[in-house]
Amino acid sequence: MGPIQTIEDILGMLRRRGLLMAAIILIGGAVSLMQALNMPRSYEAAAVIQVEMPRVSEDMVRVGSSVAAAQQIRLIEQRLMARDNIAALIDRHGLFADAEGLSQAQRIAAMRASIRILSNSAPGLGHDGALSSLVIFVQLGTPEAAAAVANDLANAVIDRGAAVQ
Repeated sequence: MGPIQTIEDILGMLRRRGLLMAAIILIGGAVSLMQALNMPRSYEAAAVIQVEMPRVSEDMVRVGSSVAAAQQIRLIEQRLMARDNIAALIDRHGLFADAEGLSQAQRIAAMRASIRILSNSAPGLGHDGALSSLVIFVQLGTPEAAAAVANDLANAVIDRGAAVQ
């Protein structure tokens, strides 16, 4: 068989192989649908916190200001991801209640794996580490749990940030 040159050649090819193509599409679609329905559900929620630059007076600059905002945020992130705080978060929201075979260490590791915290730098402010926002992503099995944990973490960041200042 040579190259396809006309519309009739294409139609002839489709007629000869149409049944095979339809079978492959149907079987592939059915297998894909079964695979998608058997996968565990996963929902992700995000909480965004806008970080304002601290207003520093001349006196504070001469005396020496406290830790930069970016360093404060990183310190708060580390405290949030501490073992005790993660364990309290799991207990407070009743997470992993159906996973009786998991130890406390495995639950904490799973919870840490489901949380991502991203710090975004403000565009145009140079490379001084100035932050413009903090985004907390939480991925869990139900949308309500993911949203509740993301909001809880965001509130903890705000509370600890206010306590530092």
